[in-house]
Amino acid sequence: MPDSRTDKLIAARQQVSRDKHERTLTTLHRLLQSGARISFAGVAREAGVSTWLLYNSPELKQAIHSGMQRHPQPEPPTSSRGQSHAAPDGLRTDLELARHEIAVLRRSERKLRDRLQRTLGAEIEQIDRSELVARIADLETAIATLRTDNADLAAANASLTRLNAEQHDNLETANILLRRYMKEASRSQCDPS
Repeated sequence: MPDSRTDKLIAARQQVSRDKHERTLTTLHRLLQSGARISFAGVAREAGVSTWLLYNSPELKQAIHSGMQRHPQPEPPTSSRGQSHAAPDGLRTDLELARHEIAVLRRSERKLRDRLQRTLGAEIEQIDRSELVARIADLETAIATLRTDNADLAAANASLTRLNAEQHDNLETANILLRRYMKEASRSQCDPS
């Protein structure tokens, strides 16, 4: 049951769309027959549709462009201040179109800027990554050299410590022998026998 309701809603929406499309084409044909000025805003106003529909329907957009080319538009009269006389509704429509186009351009610019930032960021990361890999390789080489030097120094230290201990033992032995010798020498000088 929900599917049939959805189908009915979709069909009704499509019918409204077709009606707007046909009404726009009929209005455009009538305006062309009367020799009236053709513009997106004028056709939208006369047909009772949005300018968005006209710009976003390829068939309607092309038909209006063709109508504009068939009937070249005279320059609008200007006042002493150089401003054109136009109906307030037409100006509002033109203003809304301009605002819409500005919003679209801003979104597009934002997307392009974000894409550029991501691209540049990726390039920077690539450079940093390769430099980082080279730096890590250098550090690993330095660490290996330092470990070898440390092992050599540890072996030399152990050897010197052992030699120092041996020298200390030899010195102690020499001191002990010297004391004995001095005692014996002192006894032999005191004991004339």
